[in-house]
Amino acid sequence: MRAVLGSAAALAVLTALGAPETPLVVGGLTAMTTSLAISDLHPRDQLITLGLGAPLSLASLAAGAVLTPYPTAAKLSFLAVTYLAVQARRFGPRGLDLGIFGFMAFLLSQFIQARADQLPRLGASVLVAFGAVTTVWYCAGPITEAGAPRWLRHAFDVRLHDILRDMASVVAAGQDDGTRNRSLQDRLDRLHASVPLIEDFLDERAVDEGTEDLPRHIGRVEVAAQRLTVLTVRAARTPVARNDLAERTARQRLAQRIRALRHQPTVGTACASEQCEERCEGGPANRPTGSAHVPGCFPAVDELAAALRFLGQRGRPAGFGTPPHKPAPPTFGAVPRRDTDTESLARQATRQPFQVTTASALAVAGGHLLSPHLWYWAVVTAWVVFIGTESTGEVLLHSARRLAGTVLGVVFGYGLAALVGGDGPALLILLLLCMFGMFYTPSQACWAVTIFITAHSACCSR
Repeated sequence: MRAVLGSAAALAVLTALGAPETPLVVGGLTAMTTSLAISDLHPRDQLITLGLGAPLSLASLAAGAVLTPYPTAAKLSFLAVTYLAVQARRFGPRGLDLGIFGFMAFLLSQFIQARADQLPRLGASVLVAFGAVTTVWYCAGPITEAGAPRWLRHAFDVRLHDILRDMASVVAAGQDDGTRNRSLQDRLDRLHASVPLIEDFLDERAVDEGTEDLPRHIGRVEVAAQRLTVLTVRAARTPVARNDLAERTARQRLAQRIRALRHQPTVGTACASEQCEERCEGGPANRPTGSAHVPGCFPAVDELAAALRFLGQRGRPAGFGTPPHKPAPPTFGAVPRRDTDTESLARQATRQPFQVTTASALAVAGGHLLSPHLWYWAVVTAWVVFIGTESTGEVLLHSARRLAGTVLGVVFGYGLAALVGGDGPALLILLLLCMFGMFYTPSQACWAVTIFITAHSACCSR
């Protein structure tokens, strides 16, 4: 939403100033690039990166505009910009962000075929875009290093709360209800989807002493919730005789345990789980002896309660909000943090710029043969494919997914653009929707991200 609002604000300001079509495109795409490139979560660090990114974008855009009439020089310069953009990641997250600014600004100059006499208007559009994004970021809910993890943890807690609620309903119903079971499975899938978000965030950002064990504790809660769900659904599917009082009592106690776990004022506190066990059970030795399935659920409840005790309090996980001590590079354009060997990472940081530049040179040659006026898209693809890859297999897999996403995105983007025709407001809404999908889609589904990127580019071409 911040990316969409930032681009919309930039376009609104430029429209109010009476900017023509080309500066509007520059302003909108610069705002999108700014939202993409800023990886810092501390407001001060964001301002520093924005302050350095604005002149760098202006310089790169000016260089591209000056070289547009000279295709050969523009291609060679684009290769140099590509090398520097990848090499900049050696200087940490900010160097990577600045490399993205420089690369995307040069690409923008080739995309709009900028000329030197247009630089004053284009430069003003860039500054308006930076100002609009900065204003939106700091007025519409700034994201901080303490706030983002809390939101992710809150999402995990809400999904777990929903699972426990549906689980208690399934047990209390005492029969195989297909609707409840499907709902429970859907909520379990949502819980599974939230865990990689937390792990990816902690892998991309600085990790302090209080959060380095958090992924392990989150995973333990996830596994315990999965096991308890399977056992309760299996117990619910066991038919109960009308006169089987022991079975009904066992299910009632199990539902009470699950509800008590769900309604704890602080998830995972030792005193709450112990009180729950004493109130509902009288201790493990006094567990009900119903069917073969229901008693087996109680150890799973205890396992989940123990996992929650290790996880910590709801709403404020241990370590969130404390100053980081171990920097970690973001995954966009950087080597994933799988190897902590400094020499290995240094070799990778030295080797990859040459690999990307060589691939970009081949892409320039192939792109020029296919389309002399749109060769720069081949360079962008070569640059993006190498992002976040370590091995040849990852490059091949990333390439295949990008290819599939591009083909589908071309059909999707041009199809939608043809439907709206020359309707400016409708096309603008379509662009913003594609931008939202681009940022909202998880980075692991790069084929889906590519669909929105290609559709956005196709709409811009219209």
